[in-house]
Amino acid sequence: MFRNFLALVLCALALVAVAAPVIQDPDADELLGVYVGQKRIVIEDPDTDELLGVYVGNKRTVVEDPDTDELLGVYVGNKRTVIEDPDTDELLGVYVGNKRAVVEDPNTDELLGIYVGHKRTVIEDPDTDELLGVYVGQKRTVIEDPDTDELLGIYVGN
Repeated sequence: MFRNFLALVLCALALVAVAAPVIQDPDADELLGVYVGQKRIVIEDPDTDELLGVYVGNKRTVVEDPDTDELLGVYVGNKRTVIEDPDTDELLGVYVGNKRAVVEDPNTDELLGIYVGHKRTVIEDPDTDELLGVYVGQKRTVIEDPDTDELLGIYVGN
């Protein structure tokens, strides 16, 4: 009777382990991630044990900076991504439908370039920190000012 009960408990534990595998960092032995049916993933920073991200059905992702607990990015259906620089909390990029990307240099916090569908790249002048401009077809795109951390506007399509 006891052996049957023990076998039942071991089977239940094995099923839980298969359903929700846990991956750990062997160096820090901290919880790195929990995967549940490829529907939800929670990843923690092994150094600070802060919540880094929550992934729900590849539809939405929220990532936080473990140092400042600031919102780093929101991903909605792989349609739009907002990423901030964890050092300066500046907006690093906005991605719309894998058509447009704005990337800043996290070391100098300068705007490095704008990539639109691998068709055109505009790089600002790092000496004057002036935005040179982006015009794609009949569309217009305005990027934030990294000095004031103000989003001036993003226009895609009209």
